[in-house]
Amino acid sequence: MVSTATAITSLTSLAGKLDDTSIHEIRKLTKQFRAQLDLQRALHGKNPEREKVHQSLRQLARLLCPQRDRCVMDAALGELADQSSGQPDLVRLLNSLRNALGSKSLTEPEFHKIQKLAAEVVAKAPGLMSSSFNDGMLDQFLYSRLSELSKLGPGLLVAQDFDALHKWRKQIKALMYQFQLKSSPSAKDLEIMDKLDQLGGSLGKVNDMHVLRDTLLQKFDGQEVAESQSQFASVMAMIDVRLREELESSRQLHYVLSTWL
Repeated sequence: MVSTATAITSLTSLAGKLDDTSIHEIRKLTKQFRAQLDLQRALHGKNPEREKVHQSLRQLARLLCPQRDRCVMDAALGELADQSSGQPDLVRLLNSLRNALGSKSLTEPEFHKIQKLAAEVVAKAPGLMSSSFNDGMLDQFLYSRLSELSKLGPGLLVAQDFDALHKWRKQIKALMYQFQLKSSPSAKDLEIMDKLDQLGGSLGKVNDMHVLRDTLLQKFDGQEVAESQSQFASVMAMIDVRLREELESSRQLHYVLSTWL
């Protein structure tokens, strides 16, 4: 975890920018750190300082989530527009939706709150990230957790409960980061990390499409920005296709991962 321990110190400088790139980096770093804190809690029990930092990381994630969602939705609509280059009316609608979604800047209090939280995390991180893990205990936890999460997959991927899938995705990504804490990962460990990363990425796209679909329906269905219901229906159909494709990809990746148990 040396690389993450070093990288976590960059939170304060990243919090001073808060553009799309820095927000992505902050979210990635905080997820890695939270995964380690969760592992420490599971293996060593609760610690008051660790719980405080964990709460700071959760607050950071909540504050940055709206910005991240807007960025993802804009990129997704841009991709759909590129795919629809032969249909100018549809491209016009997609670009209209992008403009209507816009970009809401963080307020000054939110900006200062993010900087404060980042500084708190950086100040306390070195002491909390110094814990070592017993290899036997770590292996037992990781493979037990992998089995537990894998068993949830078939039901979740069929039911299409998107809130539950989103929670499962976060657990999958956390487990990947926890596998990365192994000092000497085996070839099997490395393969599992790769599959967890791929599955988490695919589930992330499922969530992105679901958030986009939900947002468009809530904000624009039947409104002037849609220009025509038939065109708007075409956009929703394109999103549904992408959603089904990513769900199928997730099912296939989960099946491959389950064969490693």
